[in-house]
Amino acid sequence: AMLDKGGDDEAGRWRNLGELASLAREREVYELDAFLDQISLVSDVDALDEQGQRKSASARGAVQLSTIHAAKGLEFEHVFVTGVEEGLLPHYYCTDDGEEVEQERRLLYVAMTRAKEQLVLTHTAVRARWGKVALCE
Repeated sequence: AMLDKGGDDEAGRWRNLGELASLAREREVYELDAFLDQISLVSDVDALDEQGQRKSASARGAVQLSTIHAAKGLEFEHVFVTGVEEGLLPHYYCTDDGEEVEQERRLLYVAMTRAKEQLVLTHTAVRARWGKVALCE
């Protein structure tokens, strides 16, 4: 039903589904429940201490994943920003509009200034996206 609306939203949804299928193929998993088991990083039970209270990520020795938007105002000892490459950061929807590219730059600045001790920016030479392998810029 969501895919029947048309327009850019529909194309984005189809691309997202293609990316999910690509990831499943890459992991050689063809059952949905097995795929979801593989990609889930931490269950809710893993985040509880002996008294049933929620433990912080650092107390669990866990990696905390976040979007750049959600990290605003927070600080971390170590920050890894992945996918710093044309088409991801800045996002390819923004590359034609100078104002939107500036917003993407500000977002990267936010991400970079979250690190207290160590900042690592990563990119790749080749990326599988939407079921196709492509060279990155």
